[in-house]
Amino acid sequence: MSECTEPTTIEIWRARARQKLDAERHAELDWLIQETLEISRGALLSKPDRVLTPQITQSLDSRLEALCDEVPLAYLLGSQPFWSMDLTVTRDTLVPRADTEILVHAALARMTGLSAPRVADLGTGSGAIALALGKERPDALIHAVDRSDAALAVAHLNAENLGLTNVEFFEGDWTTALPKGDYDLVVSNPPYVETNDGALPNSLKHEPVIALAGGVDGLSQIRRLVPGAVERLKPEGWLMIEHGNMQAAGVSGILDAAGLVDLQTVPDIAGRDRVSLGRRPNSREAEYSDGQD
Repeated sequence: MSECTEPTTIEIWRARARQKLDAERHAELDWLIQETLEISRGALLSKPDRVLTPQITQSLDSRLEALCDEVPLAYLLGSQPFWSMDLTVTRDTLVPRADTEILVHAALARMTGLSAPRVADLGTGSGAIALALGKERPDALIHAVDRSDAALAVAHLNAENLGLTNVEFFEGDWTTALPKGDYDLVVSNPPYVETNDGALPNSLKHEPVIALAGGVDGLSQIRRLVPGAVERLKPEGWLMIEHGNMQAAGVSGILDAAGLVDLQTVPDIAGRDRVSLGRRPNSREAEYSDGQD
């Protein structure tokens, strides 16, 4: 006589999965089930006794294995919420994080009162920052740069899905890829992870190294981009950079050395230093500074 096995239901699979996955990631399991079964959260909660087919169970088990290996949920789902958008992401792009919305907020505040502002986003990845700014300011012209053609393909797709036509993309290294003309604002979420031995922390091992590794102190790429960014700013234009929560002093020092004034640091929702910014002096301020030297 063949053995009878208990059918695998949503609740049985979820309970088994919770035993394998760290507690802080348990909420991700429901998203995984919803996407795999193509059901709403209401349907998920109302029918925990739904029996899963062997094929669905196998698919969920495979995805659970990836979660246990710290693959970001966004890569498994193929998308990530950011700002008021749902963005396509792949392993060629960083997963947009809520901390980066602090940079969007700060940029929009500095764009207040400007008519048809020109903005450059350096290292755009999936296009998250550029597209958020373009969506909130339809009158703005946003130029977004990345040196990864694969990442730019994802950013192009996101722009098309959102129907945004005021964001243009360019492939190249920081400001060298930008078209002619100066900008009211230059923003960047550059690589800033400290990599003493060239390796990323385990929690980031599945994301593109090119978008994360910032050298021994995490500031090597910031040092590279700042001089060119300052040159492309209009007088009184702002340069804004996202960075690690222990890097504000280092980034502010780089901005100061580049001649920017009104240096500020903006905290994230947890109160940690997250974005540093500075303003290019106007001609009168620059003349006064030269006279003081």
